[in-house]
Amino acid sequence: MHRDYLKDSVFLQVSFFFGLVAVFIGDVQLPQTVPLSILISLVFLIRAFNVRVTLPFVLLLAVLLPGMLNLIMAGHFDIKRDFVTYLPICYGLFVLLFVGGFSYNKRLNYALVAGVLILCLLILYSFLATPGDAAEYYQFKLNAETPLGRSNYLAVFIGFSLLVSTFWLGWTSLILLPAFLLTMSRTGIILMLIFLLFRFIVARQYLLKTACISIIIFGLFYYYWDQIYYYLDPVLEGSLSTDSLNIRLRAWVETLNIIQVNPLFGVPRSFYKDALEAAVPGENLWDPHNSILHLLVSFGIVGFIFYASYIFVIFRELYRASLSDRFWKGVYWGYSLILVWSLFEPILLTPGIEILQAYLFVLARKYSVYRRFKSLAYSRRVPIAMDYANRCRQNRSFSF
Repeated sequence: MHRDYLKDSVFLQVSFFFGLVAVFIGDVQLPQTVPLSILISLVFLIRAFNVRVTLPFVLLLAVLLPGMLNLIMAGHFDIKRDFVTYLPICYGLFVLLFVGGFSYNKRLNYALVAGVLILCLLILYSFLATPGDAAEYYQFKLNAETPLGRSNYLAVFIGFSLLVSTFWLGWTSLILLPAFLLTMSRTGIILMLIFLLFRFIVARQYLLKTACISIIIFGLFYYYWDQIYYYLDPVLEGSLSTDSLNIRLRAWVETLNIIQVNPLFGVPRSFYKDALEAAVPGENLWDPHNSILHLLVSFGIVGFIFYASYIFVIFRELYRASLSDRFWKGVYWGYSLILVWSLFEPILLTPGIEILQAYLFVLARKYSVYRRFKSLAYSRRVPIAMDYANRCRQNRSFSF
């Protein structure tokens, strides 16, 4: 039985590894679009008889309750447009409930590296395979497209992995930088610079170098700003415009008005999508580009409280893991980046992010259990070794 368990554990470790890699690859086209990671995670149904209901699962499941209530209270709904809001949550619930049954192995951490490298190669391929020489900013940035999504969304996954790699792999993380810059996410580049600045300030041995490099970069930008602006504006027209910021502000204001319709339980997606597009004509808006507003308008105050509690539990688990391992410190910082980034982009409540944070929680919990048992085993060995050493001293024998 023990040997069978070990075989199952290795098989499920491999399944988890490729499931986490698949998060960075994206969706596959079947009769319905399904994330590849969920298809791989179906393997874990072999242990459906031994599932374990965790606190994050309960909290995330509770988020669906106000969503269903607002559909009932609306009296009508559009299946195709309304239920797509709940699918990412269902994906997260599936991972939290079924993915498990294996022991922690440090090699599983490399799934993040493998996944983001595949994503970077797909982005580079999308640029090489795109015909034409369009230099307009939005046309150029939308060349970054993979089955996972487009430009800004892809930048979130690369930015997360880049920040993890700075803690874990050091300068090797720079190989992710070209693909990150190709996404041309202005919000992402600004946030990444801020987080990297804080990251190196916290690491005190880099404090002086960080200060010097920051001063030099700021001085170059200040001195050559006219030339930089002259170069960017004609080549990438619109890259320095504030149109997207104005659209976001109008969407935020309109979303606040929509929330007042049903502040407790929110409104169906079909309702607020039509209202947003009416407030911002010509834009295909399905999200207010702010996770707090998105949660409030979709699930109300009740759903927001449950989801915020869910995020807190994941954040706490990652923080505990970060206290004893460089990889997990990077994941903790990377997840913080995602949460801050979600205040400006549609990130949370999307399939890729919901699956990713569920996978990270499962892996962090496995790491915590692994570390606890390792500490326990060490604490048991130390008294035995000390007792043996004392006996050796008494008998004046030190042979082993």
